[in-house]
Amino acid sequence: MELIDIIKDSLDFKSLLNEYQKGLLSKSILLISPDVDYMRAFAKALAILIEDGQIDKNSANYKKIENELHSDVLFFPSKDKLLVADSEKIVEESFVKPTSSPKKIFIILSIDNSMESAQNKLLKTLEEPPKNVYFLLTSSQIEKVLPTVRSRCNKIALQKLSPKQLSLITGFDENDNIIKASDNLLTNVNQFAKMSDFDDFFSCTMGVLSELKNTKQVLAYSKNLQRYLDRFDIIMNILLLAVEDMILIKSGIEAQNLKDENLLKVSEEYTIKALIEIQNLIDKASREKNLNVSPLTIIENLLLKILEVKYLCR
Repeated sequence: MELIDIIKDSLDFKSLLNEYQKGLLSKSILLISPDVDYMRAFAKALAILIEDGQIDKNSANYKKIENELHSDVLFFPSKDKLLVADSEKIVEESFVKPTSSPKKIFIILSIDNSMESAQNKLLKTLEEPPKNVYFLLTSSQIEKVLPTVRSRCNKIALQKLSPKQLSLITGFDENDNIIKASDNLLTNVNQFAKMSDFDDFFSCTMGVLSELKNTKQVLAYSKNLQRYLDRFDIIMNILLLAVEDMILIKSGIEAQNLKDENLLKVSEEYTIKALIEIQNLIDKASREKNLNVSPLTIIENLLLKILEVKYLCR
């Protein structure tokens, strides 16, 4: 199954389709999701709907928009983040008539990653778009989008894909480590699929919780994880998902994240108090990374503290 089919069948898209058919679709829409790749695909599907009134895979507009080659569907930013120059170009281009269709669409990706001055430049145009001009914005961190931008857009918080949907889209089995560790984000699946050693990496990371028994093992695991320091954020996320699952298991609730069969046995070694404290330690470790502390130092300290908490909170 193609991603476009999943999007077309989603409640989020059906709701927007209903608004479009009633002539109520907002001309400034802000899509919100931690899944960057899914949001980009959703924005393109919405652009196809606006141009064609339906999703027809055989239409010229569909093929052009899907391949990001449509002259009247423009993607921004030009580089990593939206700059003032990009916003000025968007405003200027919005008043230029479309060349090949009646409507013009601006897809502005990761607006939350842009400068405040760049966002401010768009305010008037977002509030009063020119005739037949639409703005589709995406954001993973809504708190980084200016309130003035948010207030001018119809905000759509997209539902996450399910493991089954991810499996249908990517071809990976639902029980594959890549799917289990993805946090149900297509972006993560696409990233993990590029790692030829992902299974070894996943096992090494999970071993922190399942096999850490003494300080000698802390040194061994720290050395093993050194190979993956460029994946620090992924390590923290996998650990966090595993701990959240174990808390659910200890509370008599089915695991929701990794759904790893080994976690039931591993959870027996921890109290709920210990797991909650480990959650806090992982969150703290992630914040320290943002403060430019050495990832290796953070991991070594985290492993020692996990071991300490494991035995103190019995």
